[in-house]
Amino acid sequence: MANIKDIQHNLDMATPIFKHYIKNIHWELAQYIYLEKAEIDGDDVWFYFKSSGLPLSFHIYGGKNQTTYISLTAYDGMYSHFQRVKWNFDTNLPK
Repeated sequence: MANIKDIQHNLDMATPIFKHYIKNIHWELAQYIYLEKAEIDGDDVWFYFKSSGLPLSFHIYGGKNQTTYISLTAYDGMYSHFQRVKWNFDTNLPK
């Protein structure tokens, strides 16, 4: 299992860019954005997002893999982290 502290570092790196995406899309679309998966590509961590409502997808760099772990998917906190970020910006989204 991955070190939670290291995963939090990756989440902290990706969060500002995620906020940027969410703040610059329409509210109706933003409410359907969700974290599809997190992947490690070499030493890099990437978070992949998509919309369940429209065909929109994007990925965000999350920094370097600090430990030797195979998968980030075991850490459910990733999904709830981005959901909290998204809903905290709910009132600032263009409607």
